[in-house]
Amino acid sequence: MISLRLTELIFNGLVGINEKQEIVRSLRKDGPFCRQSHLYLLLRKMCWHPKEGEEPKPFTAEDVIFTYKIMMHPKTITPLKVRYEFINTVEKLDDYTVKFTLKRRS
Repeated sequence: MISLRLTELIFNGLVGINEKQEIVRSLRKDGPFCRQSHLYLLLRKMCWHPKEGEEPKPFTAEDVIFTYKIMMHPKTITPLKVRYEFINTVEKLDDYTVKFTLKRRS
């Protein structure tokens, strides 16, 4: 639980949950939430922190999909996996748009 809480404090997510257990925006533009699927529009001006001597690289839909796949891989052992288990599919619509389809209605 300690590592889970540290991860929450250090890393931002696409969305968060407030004290009322409502989904709130974090690293995404305003966009509609649907009952069966959620459409997240990523921030176009967001970049990864560059290593010394490198140019910043943009944060894209590919990064989101990579993270989802690595978290759900059978060999990945982490308490964070439960946060991804409600997702049925992740689909790249363009470089900055990812569609998440949920397993059940929220």
